[in-house]
Amino acid sequence: MLIVGFRHEVGGDWFHYIEPLESALQPNGLESTMIRGDPAYGLLNWVSAHIGGGVYLVNLVCAMAFVAGLLEFARNSPQPWLTMSIAVPYLVIVVAMGYTRQGVAIGLAMVGLVALQKELLYRFAVWIVLAALFHKSRSEEHTSELQS
Repeated sequence: MLIVGFRHEVGGDWFHYIEPLESALQPNGLESTMIRGDPAYGLLNWVSAHIGGGVYLVNLVCAMAFVAGLLEFARNSPQPWLTMSIAVPYLVIVVAMGYTRQGVAIGLAMVGLVALQKELLYRFAVWIVLAALFHKSRSEEHTSELQS
């Protein structure tokens, strides 16, 4: 978790994660970070920017959610160590360390999958909605580019 959370200039989106922090410090920062992108991720950026945590606090909180989700998923699998061994090379190193928003969304979705496995549909839905608040599937800009 600490390696994922405290990485420095690692991942394809590293420099794209600096801009939301700078926007969060503007007079209408909370509104712009939550409306423009992913609401939960925007709120996390706003809080981190205002308490001086920067990108490292954002990454650490997202890493904690990802790791908690992965551990919950692994604990509920038939062979937890095999699940972890398979997850580390790509899911942890590439996805969670390379794409913060996607990583936290996957971690929360894994908790949701455990709830679904236990037939707790309401909890599943809550976890999936929370995951979507951290990372929506397409931005409005991307959608309008596709329609052009």
